[in-house]
Amino acid sequence: MKKISLESLELINFKGLKSFTLTPKQDTSVYGTNKAGKSTVMNAFIWLFWGKDKFDRKDYQIKTLNINNEPINKIEHTVCGNFLIDGSKVKIERIYKEKWTKPRGEKFEILKGHETFFKWNNSPKTLGEFVSKIEEVIGDEVLFKMLTNPVFFNDEKLMPWLKRRGVLVSIVGGEDSDKSIVDKNPKFKELFDKLTDKTLLEYQKELKHEIKLLKDKLEEYPPRFDELERNTPELPAETEGAIKEELGKCDTEIQNIDVKITDKSKVTEDFYEEKQKRISEIGRTKIAIQEREQSLKDENAFDQNKLGLDIRELNTQIGNIIGSIDSDSQQIKLNESKITLINEQLPSIRKELDINNALEFVFNESNTNCPTCKRKFPESDITEKKDELSANFNTEKARKGNEINQRGVSRKNEIETIEKSNESIQSGVDLANEALVLKKEELTKLKQKPINNKTIDVSKDKEYIELMGKFDKLSKENEKPEPTVDNSELTQSKSTWLQMKDELNGNIIIIDQVEKLNLRKSELETEQKETAQRISTLQKDEFTIENFEKIKMEGLEVKINNLFGTVKYKLFRSLINGGHEPWCECLIDGVPFPAANSSAQINSGIEIINVLNKHFQVSLPVLIDNCESVVTKMTETDNQLIKFYALEDNSFNEDKQKRMSYFKFIDAEKAKGNTILKKI
Repeated sequence: MKKISLESLELINFKGLKSFTLTPKQDTSVYGTNKAGKSTVMNAFIWLFWGKDKFDRKDYQIKTLNINNEPINKIEHTVCGNFLIDGSKVKIERIYKEKWTKPRGEKFEILKGHETFFKWNNSPKTLGEFVSKIEEVIGDEVLFKMLTNPVFFNDEKLMPWLKRRGVLVSIVGGEDSDKSIVDKNPKFKELFDKLTDKTLLEYQKELKHEIKLLKDKLEEYPPRFDELERNTPELPAETEGAIKEELGKCDTEIQNIDVKITDKSKVTEDFYEEKQKRISEIGRTKIAIQEREQSLKDENAFDQNKLGLDIRELNTQIGNIIGSIDSDSQQIKLNESKITLINEQLPSIRKELDINNALEFVFNESNTNCPTCKRKFPESDITEKKDELSANFNTEKARKGNEINQRGVSRKNEIETIEKSNESIQSGVDLANEALVLKKEELTKLKQKPINNKTIDVSKDKEYIELMGKFDKLSKENEKPEPTVDNSELTQSKSTWLQMKDELNGNIIIIDQVEKLNLRKSELETEQKETAQRISTLQKDEFTIENFEKIKMEGLEVKINNLFGTVKYKLFRSLINGGHEPWCECLIDGVPFPAANSSAQINSGIEIINVLNKHFQVSLPVLIDNCESVVTKMTETDNQLIKFYALEDNSFNEDKQKRMSYFKFIDAEKAKGNTILKKI
């Protein structure tokens, strides 16, 4: 084992000590009152090697201060240590200096910074060379502090538990192999069979991550169920079959009303059709009367000449033309009445179409947030439901709009057909009027020719009387007014049935919506059960890993704790959920290290340093603060001990006995070669 001891430690202008040299023996005590410089000496020892104090501060202020507590400038601050390393003397120095420069044109120098110099056996070194030399001879900074400070190893701030645990595990040669534990405990074989291309730690991390994700997922189900419940409408009282049967009745009633409306419209058509027939019959009767008059004249005429025949023929032609014109004119009026009737129906069709087109889908946005936590539900569920309801609404709206539109188009086509027919008939009437004018002019010319007339009394002719009676009867019948057609009651009834049909279709949509929501709820319940089952399965593996780690740590604890006497280490701790996790806690006779008194901490710390010395095969001077608290025999060690005691200053005590005892104690300790620090 490499043995390193301190022969002397010289401080020059280091904090409050302007010049001080410590020359310790194998076991040296340093006494000092409050602010005498005990901590300064300890910090100087650490600063010599690492440029830090015992609290690991790099910005540790080492400058000497004047009476105004201001740094004294332009002096060097030096710590020099003389060591004996396996019988060889080694001198180590660290020098801290201010860096002053005088700018051109300035009268005084200014402080530009600081610089540190290093020496090893009086040979200057760079910082890198200096540190490399220390690590070569002694070890790294952590090892140095573990071997020189009895409380460092168990101080959680200076030596975190994970690093402390790693050192202890390395001392006993590492943990038992997983295979050896599995061989002794076959129950772990199933667990390790799952580890194909990953370590146990990696698998454990995967488990924790997946369990967390699954638990987060489980928390999402209650608000989703609540959202489904709130958005599930109340089912109609009737079954779907009954509603569809009612829809069939509605369609039948609507069709019957349409037939009745068509039948009422046919009354007007029949009226004009009969009127047209009467007009034609009147024309024929009028012609027959004229023919009978002419016939009577011809029968009583003594002079049957060509003029009479021509007049008769012209009268016949004129009568036919007039009859044709009257018939066509009546047909035009009949057609115009039909157009008027259809135009009266179009506004109600347009209004029905406008009402249908104005219908808009409305989605209640307030149902998209959780009533408990006010958090918005997943957009995918909201969008899915909204799209579904909107699609059903738009499909029914489009179907109904198409039906109304077809009726309107049919009526418009009928108007166009009638209007084209009227144009054709009117063209014929115009031609007939032109022909009538020509025939009347021809008849006038013939009548102006002189003929022998004989008075004829047609009123006594039976055939003539019958024809006149028929003519009068037809004329009176033709003067009857057009019958009034009122479809308002039928239209209102149809509107009522259409409204009932819309309500029934709405109930069908509600039933379909409830079925889909219940299906989604069932799917979520299945997912929830599968998620809970998956968590349970993963937690079994997690518990098995924790149990494995516990057994592994228990074996490791036994090996580590066999190295010590009063000190024991606890390498795992229990969790609230019954599991365990790696840990490293020092116990002194069952008491946690931080809770133990200073005496126990110092003695256990020396015991630990003894074990560390043996493992790392190197011993260093051990600097122990607060030694006045050690009330029992200090733990034995082969290390050089430099013990610091706080001493009450009784040099000016009014009690003479205390003053004498104080000075006697000082003299005795000096005689032993121990050091007495005077108050700075």
